[in-house]
Amino acid sequence: MDNPLSTSLLLNAVLSAATGVALTLAPHTISRWLGHDTAGWLRLFGLALIAHFALLLWVRTRPNLRLWTRINLATVAPYPLLLLGILMANIVSETPGRLLLAADAAAVAAVATLQWRGLNRLPARPNTTTA
Repeated sequence: MDNPLSTSLLLNAVLSAATGVALTLAPHTISRWLGHDTAGWLRLFGLALIAHFALLLWVRTRPNLRLWTRINLATVAPYPLLLLGILMANIVSETPGRLLLAADAAAVAAVATLQWRGLNRLPARPNTTTA
């Protein structure tokens, strides 16, 4: 399965795994960077991202990649906007935390864009409905 859509899902999976491992193993450090005592929540979010990694690897093996990618896009596409809202509201005032949120928003937006482009490059499905 060597197509742009599958590749973008793999990139999404790898970034989710890397972020998930960092949040799970170093939540106190990242919490300090954010300037808030949220280590417990960060660890839970990290575990959820590790589960997202596993789910995306499974999705890449499914025949209905188009549907699964749309579901994934619906869940990840709003995330960069939420992070930008947090940045604009100055909820995170520490510089390392602001840089981390901006980088995360940019990475997720880039992956979502790649997935959207991959969806648009798939050949049109034949009409399988009957009247």
